[in-house]
Amino acid sequence: MSLSTTTTATPRYNLLDAMGDFTQPEILALVAKCSRTARARLTPLLNVKKSDKAEMHQLVKRLFPDIKDLEDPAATPNSSMYTWILDAYFSPDQRTLPQYCEVVHKIGTICSKHYFKFEDLMKDIVPEMRSAAGRRMLLRAVDEWLQATDRSSKYDADRRKKDEKLALLERVKESVLKDFTVRFYRISTVHQDEVGSSALTRTG
Repeated sequence: MSLSTTTTATPRYNLLDAMGDFTQPEILALVAKCSRTARARLTPLLNVKKSDKAEMHQLVKRLFPDIKDLEDPAATPNSSMYTWILDAYFSPDQRTLPQYCEVVHKIGTICSKHYFKFEDLMKDIVPEMRSAAGRRMLLRAVDEWLQATDRSSKYDADRRKKDEKLALLERVKESVLKDFTVRFYRISTVHQDEVGSSALTRTG
């Protein structure tokens, strides 16, 4: 009796299939990008995870540990709200994003108004704070303004003014990195509530 050299291509349960039992959805999404086979195997498992509102709530909390005003799963009918805010944050409509030169200009304007209330200054960058791409542009622009402002010290007669600008830029950077909240079913900033209020006011 001889062994056959032919094999039957039948689907088999393997590690990729088992990942759905113990792997967080963000890891499934990353592994699914590795190959067509991984995508075919993991997409159904990922969809199951995405339909679980408790699972998605925990995902948002892992990605944004200090996020404010995120609805509890018990208060939501399904997982769609969590899916929506993540999709809008990580994959925004490119038409709604400003050009980088506009972001640089905004940060420069904020820097020049260092004597205004911080909460009012932050109103100008609310659109950028609503997406990962926007926040990346803000961080890049802030870093460039920090370097430029620091280098200008030998030409700036008012040392106190320069220090105030640097402190403001650092505060903006910290807010971009840490200020996450849910406003109108979108990840945003706590300062979005201030949009549309009175004009900028001085702190004195």
